[in-house]
Amino acid sequence: MNVSQSSYKTLRLILGDQLNADHSWFKTKDDKVLYIIAELTQEATYTKHHIQKICAFFSAMSQFAAALTKAGHQVLHLTLDETSNYKNIEGLLDEVINKYKVSNFEHQYPDEYRLHKQLEAYTEALNALSITSMAYDSEHFLLPFTDIKQHFKQGKHQKMEFFYRRMRKQFSILMDSDQPLGGQWNYDKDNRKKLNKKDIEQKTNNFVTGQLLRNQNNRQTQ
Repeated sequence: MNVSQSSYKTLRLILGDQLNADHSWFKTKDDKVLYIIAELTQEATYTKHHIQKICAFFSAMSQFAAALTKAGHQVLHLTLDETSNYKNIEGLLDEVINKYKVSNFEHQYPDEYRLHKQLEAYTEALNALSITSMAYDSEHFLLPFTDIKQHFKQGKHQKMEFFYRRMRKQFSILMDSDQPLGGQWNYDKDNRKKLNKKDIEQKTNNFVTGQLLRNQNNRQTQ
């Protein structure tokens, strides 16, 4: 996908699992901003993936790039063939930044720690070259990325159950004032119980009875 300008102030990276049309990035159109969506060998081969999963990701990326372009954004979409000469994402980004005289690089925090550390190191290298950078929330989650460290202290064991409780309180999800809706935080204990023979027979009878009633009602309405 070709772009219409020879230079851009800002380059914004969109990863294959960040195809969110409702992201705040896209609320404003700016011809000085170039979005890059690239199929990369690095991301397709860092671990084993089913070929259908890879094809689905690439198809979604292509369609998302086309939708952004149609919406009036400047988009550079690169296929796997077009990026085959780049061993990693840094090499590709360096090339694009140099080609389009970019002075500012932006990305959304990746959901994967591996990519997070890779882009963190890359932006530090850019800053040393006087190219500014900024990271944004992917807006996939309620909790901002920068708040994670407040809840997960290094070297301290954390149970996810208590983290979820704090999130429910913070964002008022399934809460009745400061208490959980229904009077208890979860029903895990009940869910772990095995169904006994009597429960199975009762549920089976209820299902059969319900099915018979639905069939009868359908015949009456025909």
